[in-house]
Amino acid sequence: MDKSLSGIDTEHALRLEQWPVYERLIHVHETDKDGVMHFSNYFKIAEEALYSGLRKLGFSFENTEFSMAMINTSADYIHPIRFAEQLRIVFTGVKVSRVKIKFMMDFLDSNQTALAKVQLFFVLIEPEGRKAIPVPGHLKSTLSLNAPCSSAF
Repeated sequence: MDKSLSGIDTEHALRLEQWPVYERLIHVHETDKDGVMHFSNYFKIAEEALYSGLRKLGFSFENTEFSMAMINTSADYIHPIRFAEQLRIVFTGVKVSRVKIKFMMDFLDSNQTALAKVQLFFVLIEPEGRKAIPVPGHLKSTLSLNAPCSSAF
C-alpha cells in the first residue's frame, strides 16, 4: 500500500522494529587521505538512510501537501568509520513536536560496534509559500505511536 506523507494509514503505525536497517559500503571519495570517513558525510549518509527507510515503508514524497526540510543535525563521533567498511544504520527513535520531527539513528559496523550517533531535525514545508507548517495530527500520531523517545521535544 502506497502512503503519501499527507495520507498515512494510522492503523499501520511506524514501529522502529519495522524500520529497515540501511547498509552500505564507505567509498574512497567519502574519506580523507588516511581512509577515515569525513565528518560531513555522516549527515549525507544519515539522510540517505532516512529516505530509504521511509520509502521502503511505503511513504511517497511525490505529490504531497508538503515537503520535509532539514533544519538541524548533530552527530556524536564514537569510533572512526573507514574506507570499504560495511556501515549499518539502525533507527533508535523518533520525536515529534508541534512543528519539528527528530529522527535518531546509530551507525554500526558489521560487529554491531557503535561508530556514531546521528540526529536529523526536520520541519514540514508547504509548497506554495515555502513556509513551515505544523506537523499534521495524523502524521504526528503515526510517527509517535510505539516509537521509543516519542514524546515531544
